[in-house]
Order: sequence, then structure tokens, then C-alpha cells
Amino acid sequence: MLQLDRLCRALHMENFAHQNTEQQWLFLNLNSQLLISEQPDSGFTRRMLEENAIPAHRIVIEVLENQIQDLGRLKGFIDHLRALGCLIAVDDFGAGSSNFDRIWQLEPDIVKIDRQLVLRAAESSRVGKMLGGIIDLLHGAGSQVVLEGIETEQQAMLAIAANADMVQGYYFAKPEPRIANRPGDRERFNHLLKLRKTQRTQLHYAKDLYTQALEYQFRRAAQQYRLSQDFSASCNQLLQEPNTLRCYLLDESGEQVHSGITPRHIGGDSGRRFAPLQHYRNASWSHRPYHYLALESPGQTQISQPYLSITDSRLCITLSQAIDLGNRLSVFCCDFLCPEE
Repeated sequence: MLQLDRLCRALHMENFAHQNTEQQWLFLNLNSQLLISEQPDSGFTRRMLEENAIPAHRIVIEVLENQIQDLGRLKGFIDHLRALGCLIAVDDFGAGSSNFDRIWQLEPDIVKIDRQLVLRAAESSRVGKMLGGIIDLLHGAGSQVVLEGIETEQQAMLAIAANADMVQGYYFAKPEPRIANRPGDRERFNHLLKLRKTQRTQLHYAKDLYTQALEYQFRRAAQQYRLSQDFSASCNQLLQEPNTLRCYLLDESGEQVHSGITPRHIGGDSGRRFAPLQHYRNASWSHRPYHYLALESPGQTQISQPYLSITDSRLCITLSQAIDLGNRLSVFCCDFLCPEE
């Protein structure tokens, strides 16, 4: 198996060397199971680079890190290849037992995300957000990210939306004996980027309409509370809105002075499952932007960034307003479903 693996790498390097290339990378898959047999000191990779006159920085060695139990041996072999000048890629991340701990220890130059994550993201907006978060974490670890298995325009759009650095898949090209210079590639990417720009504009427009409608209802309720100081009555109209999650009241210190009101359409299983987190009278929310920003600008409505609701694990936004009641400031708050939800 070791001999076969080395033969494959030698053939790929020789074929690559005989083609008209400039700055392209050659990705070489390494059978990770063979690290038990591989002897870095033998200089096999160095000889292949020298014989084919290929600079080491144009070779990317792909390893399946989840196949190796001995992380120390894997890291030692990677350090050997990196010392030669090669780049290191972790393949199929997100499949099997892949984990971030190994990424932080191995410090790969490139991480290739398994296509199953892309397929799931195409079916679920929540997985799509997770995909973007995973890519952000990998960027934070210092790795470039490739999304594999891109076979449709929708999947290509997901890759752009998730901020992937590179893409790979049949949507762009299929395996060929020679490196092809396809003049239509630029037009395809331009088409995708224009499509993404239109998509982003439409999404922003829809979000603006959504938040404007919520803000109108919220400001009416806040005004009613300022005049009547009857919190429950002031929330009646807001609680009729299908996207309202809860209304609550904070004092200047951020402490919740009212147990909060949840609309009737919220409850059932969700209410029971998160019951321990829903008794938050006297909880302090002073660290939340919707509290301290409201205090900085009394009378002005603040709209938070999306965040995970503590009471039902859905993305929400909070509208808040600090209201001057004469002898004190009170922060009137209402949580609504995030537009994406």
C-alpha cells in the first residue's frame, strides 16, 4: 500500500510538471493510514520535488486527520512536510470524528469541509448559519477554507454566503487529464456574485420592512406605558403579533422588575422544556446592549443584533427603549423572532 501510494504521488507530480502551469497548486491526497509505514527521513517527497523541478510551495498535501489516532505521529509528519515548504490541507472536515481541537494543534493551511455539510445547509437555514460560523472559526485558527462537493448553483451561492475562500465540485469542473483553461469561468463567477448581490439586497429590504413594522407597534406600546405606567395593558397589542416572543421591563441597573409576559401562542412543549430559564424576575441584563444602549439615548428605540433566545433556543431580536417616568428610568423591552426565523 505504501508503494502504491508513493507511485500515485509520483505520477501526479510528473503529470503536473509537464503541464503549462504558473502559480497553481497541486493537491496530493496522502493515505493517512500509511503514516505508520511512511518514513519522513527517507526524503521521498523531497526527491520527487527535485526530480520534477516543482517548488515545494506549489504542493498541498491533503490528509484525513480523523483516520489517525496517534496525533503526535501525524503532527510530526506534517511538520516534516511543512519544513520542506509544502502546504498542508485537512480533508473532509466535518465528517466522522473531525474536531476543532485537532485543527488548532495541526494548524493546517487549508481545511476542506465535507460536502455533507453543504448538502445539509442547502436544506436548512439553521445549518447554513452553522456553516458560516464553522468557517469563521477556521479563519480564526488561521486556515483557508474550501467547500467541497459544489454541484448546483444553490450550493455555490451557499459557499459565497458562508464566506468560503475556495470551492470545488462538478458545478465548476469535472476531472480531466489536463488542466483546462476555461474562458467561461470568470463569467460564471461574475454571475454568481451578481446573484448574491441581488439576493443580499432583497434580504435587506425584507428585513427593513419587517423591523419597521415591529418598531411601529413597539413605539406605540412604549408610548402607552410612558403615559399610563400600566405595563400589562401597554403590551396587549404587541402580544397579538405572531412574531412576538415576550415583553419585559428592566430598571436602570439592568434588573428585571417584571416577570415578563409571554403571548398565548408561545407555550406548550417549548414552555415546558425551557421552564427553568423562564423564571427570570430579578435577573440582571445590564450586560446586554439593548439595556445600556437604551440608557444612553432615552426615548429612542434600540434594535439589537440577532442572538439566541435563552428561553426557547430560537434566534431573536430585542427592541428596547428607556422611558423617563419622572423619578426614574425604566427600560421597556420586547423580544421578537429574528427575520431569518
